[in-house]
Amino acid sequence: MVHEGLFVGPASSVYKFAGSILHCARDPWFEDVKDRAAGKNWVRIKYNELALNMVDANSPMYFPDDMINAGLEFITERFAEGDPVLVHCNMGLSRSPSIAFLWMFEHGFLDDEFRYALPQFKDLYPDYCPGNGIWSYLKRRCNDGKAPVEFEYECQGIGGNSGCGASATEQVKVFGPVVGQTEWAEQIVHVCKTHKQELNAIKRKILEK
Repeated sequence: MVHEGLFVGPASSVYKFAGSILHCARDPWFEDVKDRAAGKNWVRIKYNELALNMVDANSPMYFPDDMINAGLEFITERFAEGDPVLVHCNMGLSRSPSIAFLWMFEHGFLDDEFRYALPQFKDLYPDYCPGNGIWSYLKRRCNDGKAPVEFEYECQGIGGNSGCGASATEQVKVFGPVVGQTEWAEQIVHVCKTHKQELNAIKRKILEK
């Protein structure tokens, strides 16, 4: 659960969920509805079930606003009816958590700056790994144009090659742009014990924004 009543997961979650369901995968849920309206990228299967014509493509052109908005409005509607909502795709890694993130972001349940909201959501849903297309879409829709947060640290060496002269380093996993990089990504950095504490303090500060 990423928010009260809001659940994210893979396709296997559907069969044991009691509540409303948003299918963020074209096959089979959208494809199986034979009488859907021509030209629409979503279909209401039941009063508490909506399917989006969503594939995890590499281009943001496959994520039109009308389709995304239909999914977001469905979540809001079902919450108003008192239902818990499951948002799912095939694996629960890219499409469905992106929609859950967007709903929370636009309803004020995350920081109002995209650069801070993203690591907050990642902390709630560690498996989040957006594909290129939905990632580009989110950056266009959510980014306020501010520079990305950088995890400032000095020592990046391994063992005795540490930049600060430490004799040993430890691995730290971070999600975000690191100095010298522009794209958000999950990555491993090597820092000594002292700088590891500093890096974790920076991460906490970002998550508390």
